[in-house]
Amino acid sequence: MPVISRRAFLKVGCSAAIAAMAGSRFGSLVFGSPLAEPNQNIMVVIFLRGGADVLNILTPLSGDDRAYYEDARPELKIPVAELLPLGGDPFGLHPAMGALYDIYNTGDLAIVRAAGMHSDTRSHFDAQAFMERGAPDQALPSTGWLTRHIETAPFTIGSDELGNVALETALPASFASSPDAIALNKFNSFDLNTGEYEWRDELKASIRQMYELGTSDSHVYGVNALDAVDIVTANFSDDYTPEPGVVYPDNGFGDHLKMLAQIIKKQVGLRTATIDLGGWDTHKSQGGGSTGYFSDMLGVLSDGLGALYADLNTSQTDYRGRVTIATMSEFGRRFVENANVGTDHGHGGMLMVLGGQANGGLHGVWPGLHTDQLYNGKDLAVTTDYRRVLSELIIRQFNNTNIDYVFPEYTGYSPLGVIRSIPETPVTQIRKAGSDVEITWGHIAKDTDGRDVDIDRYEVWRSASPYFDPIELGLEPISSIVPPGDANEGDPVVFTDAGVAATVGSYYYTVRAVGVDEQVSGLARETGEFTYELIR
Repeated sequence: MPVISRRAFLKVGCSAAIAAMAGSRFGSLVFGSPLAEPNQNIMVVIFLRGGADVLNILTPLSGDDRAYYEDARPELKIPVAELLPLGGDPFGLHPAMGALYDIYNTGDLAIVRAAGMHSDTRSHFDAQAFMERGAPDQALPSTGWLTRHIETAPFTIGSDELGNVALETALPASFASSPDAIALNKFNSFDLNTGEYEWRDELKASIRQMYELGTSDSHVYGVNALDAVDIVTANFSDDYTPEPGVVYPDNGFGDHLKMLAQIIKKQVGLRTATIDLGGWDTHKSQGGGSTGYFSDMLGVLSDGLGALYADLNTSQTDYRGRVTIATMSEFGRRFVENANVGTDHGHGGMLMVLGGQANGGLHGVWPGLHTDQLYNGKDLAVTTDYRRVLSELIIRQFNNTNIDYVFPEYTGYSPLGVIRSIPETPVTQIRKAGSDVEITWGHIAKDTDGRDVDIDRYEVWRSASPYFDPIELGLEPISSIVPPGDANEGDPVVFTDAGVAATVGSYYYTVRAVGVDEQVSGLARETGEFTYELIR
């Protein structure tokens, strides 16, 4: 049974209160104070529509697989001398991906090779629907995986927040049936553009009153859309100047990335966003080496993401620590090139995870390119289910553990390690001390990747029930303990719960560590936690 968010629960019940505010929405409200920054994590999903040829994105540099690759792609192969080598790994990135290569070398880009769906479909329509609905080869749910994540994540999106945005002309299937997401293609055209101009405000107020009279999905969608119009018109414009030296691609993809940068910087409560980049269906004239159509596509992708990443590092705030970008495509391409110097629909693909919380490097098991190792003897095999990667993102970034609801029939999840996190709080002792309860744990100074981590505070909750998740319930801790500034790994931290042991009963304690965002590249809100029982 999933835990539904407070927003989903209160959405209908609050309609009367919303109606009372009609005509006094947020038309003059402007956001953007770095001092008021909420530090929420943000997930961006970029879908490369058409089936990207991952074997010419991440390419073998040496060994038997290099020989198989050159034999299979005499025209399309990328020469070894042109590939961007990935340290000691026998792979290189396409030469057009220089911007992402630089980020990879900083440790902020994770690449999951041989990732995708285990479905046998070669249909763009079916494969995209399977991935975005989160249910490969199943009866498709009516909602998208991001919709179900928003429903169950332990955060609340207010009517004055732009929480979930598709920077596209229409909502993708991942946001299907979500009343909390909007499609936003351009800022300047996102308004009520009907009727006489001088009557627009009165018209909006009348439409709002009409929508707020009901509680159906259509009424809720209408109110949320009008809220979004108020926020966008008050805060955003298509005229935008990036940080010095940042240049975005001069196309629709670059425009949408610039819009995303503005939304993040304006601090209007963004949690999830999607962007499409189509054009990856390269059946002919794909181009080999560092030239041609495919190379140009990769240049747009790499330069665009590189520009966004640089733009998020401002003189006041480095937003990169709490923004994570995942790229995905419905499938890869056939291993052997076709007669039209292109590639046909294949199977295995790859995901990239970019951000300050990413555990950079290569991830996943490489299956090999010998005929016996290929899927059906023709395609790159899938060794990592794409849902495993997305599950790790929503668990470690948003503390949403409702994976069985977000991804129906997906089982056996374990973290792949693409997102860094603070390890579980190492409680060493819990005991009665007279009428008090004393809890001791070791200080955390390293994250799960062995990097230094600065803990802002430890939070402690108490309950009389073992079925207690304070994060999902949105409860305040009974205490927050700030560790000494000179504390070392494993140093004891002690919390005394005064007087509680004088009462007969059983108590359960949850201890959680919370990192400092600016000092640990976005590990704020990434937590280590564990529940301990005291029975008398």
